[in-house]
Amino acid sequence: MSRLAKLTVSAMALLGMVIADAQADELPVLYVSVTGNDASPGTEAQPLRTGLEAVRRGKAGEMTTIVFRQGEYRESLGGIFKPVTLRSYPGEQAWFKGSTEVPATRFAADGPVWRLDDWNPPDVCDPGPAGDACVFPPDINDDNPLGGDPAMVFVDGQQLRQVAARGDVTAGTFFRDVPNRRLYLGTDPAGRRIEIAARNFAVHLFAGAENSEIRGLGFAHYATSQDYRKRPAAVIVQARGVVAADNTIADNAAAGLLANGDDMRVTGNLFTRNGFNAANAHKIKNLTLTGNRMLTNNGERFGVDKGNSLAGAGMKATHLHESTVRDNVFEGNQGTGFWCDLSCHKVSMVRNLARANTKHGLYYEVSSHALIASNVLAGNGRFGLKISGSNHIRTYNNTMVGNKQAIQVAEDPRPTCPGDADHCPSDADRALGITWDTADVSLVNNLFAGGPDPVFDTVDGNSAASGKRVGADGMIPAAAMDYNGHYRTAPGTLVNWTRITGADVQYKTLQAFQATSRDTHGRFQEGGAVYFVDAPGGDYRVIPGSPAAAAGSPLPTDIAEAVGVPAGGPVSLGALRWPGDAPPDSLTKPVYRLHHPTVGATLLTLSQSEADNAVAHYGYVSDGVGFRAASAASAEVVPVYRLWHNKTGDRLFTASATERDNAVQRYGYASEGIGFYAGKASPGLTPVHRLQKGALHRYAVGDAERAAAVAEGWNYEHIAFHGR
Repeated sequence: MSRLAKLTVSAMALLGMVIADAQADELPVLYVSVTGNDASPGTEAQPLRTGLEAVRRGKAGEMTTIVFRQGEYRESLGGIFKPVTLRSYPGEQAWFKGSTEVPATRFAADGPVWRLDDWNPPDVCDPGPAGDACVFPPDINDDNPLGGDPAMVFVDGQQLRQVAARGDVTAGTFFRDVPNRRLYLGTDPAGRRIEIAARNFAVHLFAGAENSEIRGLGFAHYATSQDYRKRPAAVIVQARGVVAADNTIADNAAAGLLANGDDMRVTGNLFTRNGFNAANAHKIKNLTLTGNRMLTNNGERFGVDKGNSLAGAGMKATHLHESTVRDNVFEGNQGTGFWCDLSCHKVSMVRNLARANTKHGLYYEVSSHALIASNVLAGNGRFGLKISGSNHIRTYNNTMVGNKQAIQVAEDPRPTCPGDADHCPSDADRALGITWDTADVSLVNNLFAGGPDPVFDTVDGNSAASGKRVGADGMIPAAAMDYNGHYRTAPGTLVNWTRITGADVQYKTLQAFQATSRDTHGRFQEGGAVYFVDAPGGDYRVIPGSPAAAAGSPLPTDIAEAVGVPAGGPVSLGALRWPGDAPPDSLTKPVYRLHHPTVGATLLTLSQSEADNAVAHYGYVSDGVGFRAASAASAEVVPVYRLWHNKTGDRLFTASATERDNAVQRYGYASEGIGFYAGKASPGLTPVHRLQKGALHRYAVGDAERAAAVAEGWNYEHIAFHGR
């Protein structure tokens, strides 16, 4: 007997069980409002006042959903050791702020400035006389000695510039006098909204908070410290399986996010105007970083020109393993767009846009086994792409245009083993094939555009006397570099090729470079019309009929899948997909939606015959085609897992493998495999919302259906996936 038959035969008997089980199986939901009261029960009608109280009421080992109504919550949720889902109420925006709003009446006129007395929040790090007590490693630039002070002041939402002495205070600036517990403004506070940073982090998820979710919230004004030994980010994650989605993390003193837990999903977030990096990741596996925008971060310019780590970036990851970085935008950051360093391993960086960063677009350093494919690296201050001290790197179909130089492949002289962790790979690293030596770099179907500096550069940092030089021939095998397009704005050096002997060779033309048995199928163009439709205007598509169109080598199957294009046929040179490029429409298959009027279960299926059978024999009612999805995997879709609960009859659909496993292991669901493939959040797609009542789930297509379901008493959970 099929599961649908079993459900129908026992439907009436189960109905009472469903109602009873709803009380036991329903996960707790607490509501918080800026007009609430922490003595309230935390219901939607009687919400709590603070997130801290809501977290306190959660139970260890049991997921608690905490829903925040619109408003500003000036608090830190502290360290959390239990699973929680933190999210804004549907259609509303909740902000967590690390600042305190200070009334203008607290300021006293003091000559040409305004003085705030008795101000020294204990959570805000004191930089000390040398100004570096809040920074480790000491990466403060000489031209920004106050960069390590996490103090911040906002007037009507605009951040003031900090100065070093009271005598330097003018309009638009402030001075923090730590010894005397005073703060001076150069802007008259009368009639203004004054917000001053007073808390050093928003939330810290520890072990015990596995599978927690942070969705649709804002985090701003936290006095985070660049010292990673303290509170280095507004949102700190050290628990496995955490999801951070659709949040805005902005205007914090140092980093926005620290990812330090395996199996994290960071998707659809905006990181902007943070004093240090948008995000950092350290010693984690299976990070999925997709669809994020990291814009104009590292405003304090940490580690850009001077420092031990030179760590400034949109995002920097160290010891990152088996992870995916896809469909992100890294733009306008001080430093590198995305930087993977210190024994990263098996990282896939595909379909990203890294533009107008002051250093490199992408940087893969002293690491191993990477796929770098279909990225647009444009207008960066140094290299579009830099590969250094790394082996087994596959570099396919990237577009590098408008950078100071398109690419550099370099041998890092660092390994002096045995040595410390910053100068030598560990034994565990070596067991994975991580050597910190540059070797086996493949370069296929890329577009290198630039000038007048060498468009393609290679460097071997070892001296001729060291006996360690490998030269470009040792880094890039002859058969591994072909079908690339080269564009140069004016005559000059096209390729700088370092030799094992220590002498570099400058090749002025592609024909001369082809004597190395590399790029024998390459293309070259100089001056005049470039390969792209309008690169200065942000249109990086290859001009139809240009020498770069359909000139590429067919992609290996796994690379084609990662990029989201068919395998086996000719492709254009350069990036094939990237953020802002219109993807092919793969969401064409109808998903039939049905509900069971007695039990209340919802069925979503691609199968017309299953839908017809459910109506004819098992008591379901058809709701027609709910939306359209895909029936096969590709890079632009995500699998939606289908599960069934044999006691309640509920069908659970989730795009989270972590939630699928949790439902099977802890809540009695049985997995039925992949139901269909849904789209990723992008313009033109419709959100499919998931709601819950008792032990059952319902799926609402679009915001109007969601609102109607809420009015019928269903509790809103989140966007489950996207369809067309």
